[in-house]
Amino acid sequence: MIPIEGDFIESTDNVLFSVKGMCHPPKSVIAYPKYVPGFRGSRTRNQKKYKKIISLQSSYDYLKKSIPEYLIFDPVFNRTLSEIPISRIIKIYRSREFLKDIEKRNRLDAAENDAACLAKLLAKKAKIPTSNVGVSGSIMLGIHLKNSDIDLVIHGKEDSIKVYNALKILDSEGIIQRY
Repeated sequence: MIPIEGDFIESTDNVLFSVKGMCHPPKSVIAYPKYVPGFRGSRTRNQKKYKKIISLQSSYDYLKKSIPEYLIFDPVFNRTLSEIPISRIIKIYRSREFLKDIEKRNRLDAAENDAACLAKLLAKKAKIPTSNVGVSGSIMLGIHLKNSDIDLVIHGKEDSIKVYNALKILDSEGIIQRY
């Protein structure tokens, strides 16, 4: 199954890419590097240091320098995109599956617990199934820091609107606050 927005992929280069969009070319996935191996990185995963790439421009710069073959002119989008060949993907991290996984675990670290609680709170307040909510980003990848943010993904237009409205209500009730 092809990854979708909110999922991550790991390439044979050990780069962790954030998947963009729902439609992809036949033999590749549109995704941008988010965490790259490097001895100066502040994050550790599987005893390897990773550096976080913050901006889209930094993603392009990294690809131009390190893996230029992933930069492809795509005639459908009429622009150069980061397209990872399916043959170079070694693992897909799915946001919805990760939330299901942490809901079953007995032990969670603080960030995982906060993400699971927030996902449940939003699903309950929005009256949507938790199966349409995912936890993405550094928490899903096991590469988060103590001050990492929580990246939730809401699947489906109607459920997204319900969650948007629920966020406004939770803010007005003082349960959450805007960033």
